[in-house]
Amino acid sequence: FVPPYLQLRKGKWCLEAPAWLLQQQQQQQGGRSSGWEWDSKQELFEVKGRSRSDLQQLYHKHITAAINAHEASSSSSSSSKRRLGALLIEPVLQGAGGML
Repeated sequence: FVPPYLQLRKGKWCLEAPAWLLQQQQQQQGGRSSGWEWDSKQELFEVKGRSRSDLQQLYHKHITAAINAHEASSSSSSSSKRRLGALLIEPVLQGAGGML
C-alpha cells in the first residue's frame, strides 16, 4: 500500500497521489485526472467538507476493496486462515514539528 502525501507548493497544499489513487480518479471522471489542491491548512482539514469529497469516496473504496480481498484470500485456504484484527491509521501529517 502506497499512501498519498501532502506537500506545500507555492502557498497551496497539494496531494501527491500514488498511482492507485490517480487511476481511480481517472475512472471516476472519465479519463481525466485533476489532482487535489487546497488554499489553506484549515480548508484541507475541514472535516464536514472532506467527509463528502470525491477524494474520501475514492479512498474509502480502495480500503474496502483491500479488506475484502484480504478476507476472500484468507477464507479460500482453510489451512492458513488469517483474520484482520485491527486497522491502524497513521497520523495525517508528520514532520519536524510533530504530528497533526
